[in-house]
Amino acid sequence: GCAARTVNPLNTTINAGNADNTALLFRFNDDATATVEGITFTGFKAPAGKSVLELTDLLGDSDEETYSVRHCRFLGNTGHNMIYMSASQMNVTNNLVANNTLVGGGAGAVLIKFKYGGNSRVAIDNNTVAMNNGGFGVLVDTDNRESERYTSIVSNILWGNSGTDLNLTRYDTGLSPNLLYGHNIYGTTAGFALRPGDLVTNPQFTNAAGGNFVPAAGSPAINSGPTQQFYGFPARDLIHNERIVGNLIDRGAYEATVQNQSSFLVTSSGDNGSNASPTTGSLRAAIKAANASGLPFRISFGISGSCPRIVNMSTPMLDITGDVTIDGRTQQGWSGNTQTGSFDANLCLVVNGSGAAPYAFHVPSGAGNARLTVMGMMFAGFTDAAIKIEAGNGHRLAGNQFGAVPFTSSNHDAIRITGTSGGAFIGGYDDPTATNLIAGSSGVGVYLDNAGGGSTLANNLIGFQTDGAGLGGNGTGVYIFNSPQNVLQYNLIGNSASHGVNISGSGSSGNLLQYNIIGTTFFDLPAGNGAAGVGLSFGAQGNTIGAPQSGSYGANTIARNGAAGVWITPSGGSSNRVMGNRIRFNGDIAIDLSTAGATANQSTNPGSGPNHLQNYPILTQALRHPWNSPSAAATGHVPSAVPGADALIDVTGNLHSTPLESYRIDVYFGIDCDVNHANRGVPDVPLGRTVVTADGQGNANFQLTVPGYSAFLGHVSATATHVGGDTSEVGTCLAVVDGTLPDPLFADGFE
Repeated sequence: GCAARTVNPLNTTINAGNADNTALLFRFNDDATATVEGITFTGFKAPAGKSVLELTDLLGDSDEETYSVRHCRFLGNTGHNMIYMSASQMNVTNNLVANNTLVGGGAGAVLIKFKYGGNSRVAIDNNTVAMNNGGFGVLVDTDNRESERYTSIVSNILWGNSGTDLNLTRYDTGLSPNLLYGHNIYGTTAGFALRPGDLVTNPQFTNAAGGNFVPAAGSPAINSGPTQQFYGFPARDLIHNERIVGNLIDRGAYEATVQNQSSFLVTSSGDNGSNASPTTGSLRAAIKAANASGLPFRISFGISGSCPRIVNMSTPMLDITGDVTIDGRTQQGWSGNTQTGSFDANLCLVVNGSGAAPYAFHVPSGAGNARLTVMGMMFAGFTDAAIKIEAGNGHRLAGNQFGAVPFTSSNHDAIRITGTSGGAFIGGYDDPTATNLIAGSSGVGVYLDNAGGGSTLANNLIGFQTDGAGLGGNGTGVYIFNSPQNVLQYNLIGNSASHGVNISGSGSSGNLLQYNIIGTTFFDLPAGNGAAGVGLSFGAQGNTIGAPQSGSYGANTIARNGAAGVWITPSGGSSNRVMGNRIRFNGDIAIDLSTAGATANQSTNPGSGPNHLQNYPILTQALRHPWNSPSAAATGHVPSAVPGADALIDVTGNLHSTPLESYRIDVYFGIDCDVNHANRGVPDVPLGRTVVTADGQGNANFQLTVPGYSAFLGHVSATATHVGGDTSEVGTCLAVVDGTLPDPLFADGFE
């Protein structure tokens, strides 16, 4: 078999030989993940109105499928589009689409269309779309669909196409407001205003006429991209060269080898503790040189000897005041993580605070122009935070290990983003080498209390040993205090002494937690946090845990924690959405409002308390029936391929709440009722949702049909979420029974 794979489209070519009616058209079922990667497409002649590569779904109502086209080249083809995609989550990254012929009205090189019935988004980042004849370069069509997801169009070269290079005239920012674009190079544009960092200029390809679209020396694309991208930086460029070479990523699909950073090679692991006269060749000397430079600066390592090489510190390190990259990956013997759910990196550099130094790297409060990047290092024994950032912007921490270092003491905090600092990117997407292991901190694993917020934590392993199973708990996994608009996605958070995630303070609003596993390992083994999976307190408000108001995507798994799955404490704020998650086997009720334990419905809503003590729904009937029954046929249900699950459940219930207000009802499946509160449900599997409006007395009856999940009848329960964001506790637990509701034709009794 293949021990390793280099993703490079120069290695694999599909040549259609200019034969007529040649194209690749794929249609997938709901929730499919499809990736087209590392291929050169050439010589295709698509049928009239068709694309060379088309990825679409079968018009289901899921908003979880993901289609990606990355590290591909489209050269010398003919078609209406080169790439056409329609799905909920779409990625077009690190591609070259050039010198193609576009045919037909409205033709274009890359056409993205939001999916009917789903919350859609697209990431179009780090591509070169150039010199295509007969149509536009890139067009994104939201098709009048509402979406709360974030679309990113960043760091591309879109140049020299016959039509508009980037056309957003069909992107409705009213319905899909979260559009992030910028740091692109364009020729012509339509439907949007240029932003700082955008360039309308010749990208200066090496030889476009000869098919070489690498930026030439002096190109404005080189070392001019953004300091951060919402969906992270790719680890490699189109042809597998390293990203990032200079201080900033290059725009387009290629990364040039132009290094614009001053540099220092660390050759000694010694540290005399003197900031005035540091040991020659030491890390301390490197940081002193970086501060003196005043220019973008890279610190690399070439310490002789075998791994690990240990830098023992006993005094505070010099503050970092400039644009500094500290790259531990350059030390001989380094290899990056390759796993999901564990950490198999071989990191060769340990910075040890020895229980005496407050931090390894510190950006002080006055360093407004600082930007710190740290990669491929281990940290232990720091009494404040191993990395503490109080100012600057665009910070990036990737592929590091904090704690779980043999024969060292713990860090107090591993990472702290505080003060006036802008957001930091901690971890990464689609790049396992960017995963950070954060373990054993006596205080907090990741502490975010910067007033500006805006950090991203993605794909980190928090509270585990390197095997992804052993105990490596922090005091608290992630603590967000008076910090808004942070994103936590795809993290594993377990074994904390207190909460897995603690969101606190009225300034903590707009935080988004999605696709995290909190309280178990990646393989669903117990790794519970000592208190709640997620706790919210002291006025924390307007946060989203799981799905947004209009979608079903983003489920967190929150299980086996010592207290509630999600606990909005008596001091917690309002408008905290908790929807679409998988919450089970916790020490208290799945979603808990106010004091610990189940809270009864209020006689009137809104109540006085966290989430206004939103009332929960009362379910009255749950009838399971075959998919081909009359009520199932009315839904257009497609038979399931899962044995025992090919059925539907008709769920009936009611809600008493604030009159004339709208509420989202989410229905969940659980094998049993809550063992802690027998009349409450276990929201183990989200089944479906509907929206109701209460009448003048505050009453709303509802009925919806949801898919069967298991061969077991099991139980169902529901939550209610006010249109303003207040989610209730999980409501009554109702056993599913076999049966069929009356045919709607005879429902009124008149025959």
